Amino acid sequence: MLGLHRYSLLAILILPLTASATELFRCQAGDGSISFSQYGCPTGSQQQRQQLGKPNLSESPQHPSKPSKSRNKPEAQALVIVGEQDDGCGNLLSSRERRHHIIKKQIRSGMSRRDVENALGKPDRISSRNGKTQYQYAEQRINFDQTGCVSRK
Repeated sequence: MLGLHRYSLLAILILPLTASATELFRCQAGDGSISFSQYGCPTGSQQQRQQLGKPNLSESPQHPSKPSKSRNKPEAQALVIVGEQDDGCGNLLSSRERRHHIIKKQIRSGMSRRDVENALGKPDRISSRNGKTQYQYAEQRINFDQTGCVSRK
């Protein structure tokens, strides 16, 4: 009698796994986007019925009979470094801050000569002394260090 209860319980647990195939609708809108629905497609979209078969859970996934070498020893992979590009001026400004200051025509430490020219245009006069460069504009002077970055004041 105890065995019959076990088989009954097992049958009840397996019953949902043997459910019939499901029907889905593949809907393609006028703009080309695709969606899936159990209840049909909206008007104005192309509709295709698709049958989803029931999964066969009685089969086990295929595994190699011998463990592969990669399981014992991880394969060498290329090292990928994710980061930001060095701007040559110590990355004192983020790209967002840099764009903001260039648009507002504001010069900040950490900007390059190119950034200054993008903000203010070509200088009226350029002078160099001891490896340091100075851009002279009608309203202001900008000093650069040996690396071509705006010097701290």
